[in-house]
Amino acid sequence: MIIRSFFLIVAILFTIPFILNAETAETFLAKRDQKALTSEQLKIRDMFMRPSSDLKKVIEDIDYSNIDNWFVFGTANSIANYIPNDLKHLELEKKETSVFYIHPSIYWGWEYWNTSLDHSSRLITEDLWLINQASIFAACCNVYAPRYRSANLYSFFDRSGDGSKALLIAYNDVKKAFEEFLRINSSKPFILAGHSQGTFLLNLLIKEFEKTTHFKYLTAAYLIGQDIGKNQYKIIKSCKKPDEKNCYLGWNTTLEKTKPIYSKIPDLLCINPISGIQNEEIVNLSGYMGSMPFGEISTADLKDEEQRQLIYLDGNVQCKDGSLYINNNPLSDFTSRFFNLHSYDYGLFYGNVVLDTLRRTNSSN
Repeated sequence: MIIRSFFLIVAILFTIPFILNAETAETFLAKRDQKALTSEQLKIRDMFMRPSSDLKKVIEDIDYSNIDNWFVFGTANSIANYIPNDLKHLELEKKETSVFYIHPSIYWGWEYWNTSLDHSSRLITEDLWLINQASIFAACCNVYAPRYRSANLYSFFDRSGDGSKALLIAYNDVKKAFEEFLRINSSKPFILAGHSQGTFLLNLLIKEFEKTTHFKYLTAAYLIGQDIGKNQYKIIKSCKKPDEKNCYLGWNTTLEKTKPIYSKIPDLLCINPISGIQNEEIVNLSGYMGSMPFGEISTADLKDEEQRQLIYLDGNVQCKDGSLYINNNPLSDFTSRFFNLHSYDYGLFYGNVVLDTLRRTNSSN
C-alpha cells in the first residue's frame, strides 16, 4: 500500500507541471484579447458589421454520436466521388487512416455571432469546401467532417471578449466532435486537416491534446491558412520532409508582388505543397498534379462534375519569408482575392496535396 501510494504521489507530481504549462482555449483567447489590433486588422474589421444578436450564455452540447451532426462520416457518406477524374486512379482501395477535417469560416453577416447547424451558410461547406478541400483526403483516407457552430468572421477582429466567446463556442463543438472521432477511430492512424477558422480551432485542439496518448497515432496535421509557426507546439514538430509522419504542415498562398496575408509574423511556417519540403527552393508548376478553381465563395457549387475538374498552370512556387508565392502566372481563373489567395490555399495545389497525403500515409517513417 505504501509503495502504491508513493508511485501515485510521484505520478501526480510529474503531472502537475504539464497541467500548469498547458494552455487552454480560454487562456489562449484571453491572451489574444489583450493584443491590440494592427492598423491592417482594423481596416478589415471595419469592412464587416458587429453582430447584432447577444451571445447565448448557455449553449447545449451537440450530440456527435448522431451522424446527422456530421457533413461527412467516414464510409457512411463518403465524398470520394468528388475526387476529379484525373486523380481517381490514385484512390486507395483499403484506407487505414482517418481524417478529421474542420471547414473554414462560412458566415460574415451582421446578425449572429455563431451559426446554427442548419443555417443557410452550411451550403458553402456542402457545395464548396467539402469538394475543394476535404475531398483531397478522400483518396488516402476515410474523412470525417463535423458540423459546428462556426464563429462569425468578425470574431477574429473583435477584442471586446464577445469574439473570443464565439470562437470558444465553435471550439467546444470541434472538441466534442474530436472526442467522438477518437472513440470511433480507436487506435488507427489519423490526420487533422483544417483551413482558416478550421485551422485556428485545430491549433487550440492540438495545444490541449498533443500530450495525450491519442497523438502517437497522428500521421500529420494540415494546418493551412493561419499564422502557424515553425515551432508551434511542445511535442509535435513541423514537417521537414515529404514522407515524414507525426508532424504538421502549413502555408499561406500569395500572388507575386502583393502583400501576404501574414507579413510580420516571425518564424512563420511554409511547407511547399508541390515538393512537401520546408525550404525556399523554387519549384516549377510544370509537371505538377493540377488545380481546382472556383469563383465567388458564397455562390460556388462544385457538385457538378464539370465544375470540379482540374486545370494545369505554368509558373513556379516558392516559400519566402514564411509566405508561399506563386510567380509568373496571373491566375486569372482564381478570382476570389479577399485576403490575397487565401481562398485557394488547398485548391491551387489540389493534386499535389493528394500526393502528399498518400506519401505520408504510406510511409514507414
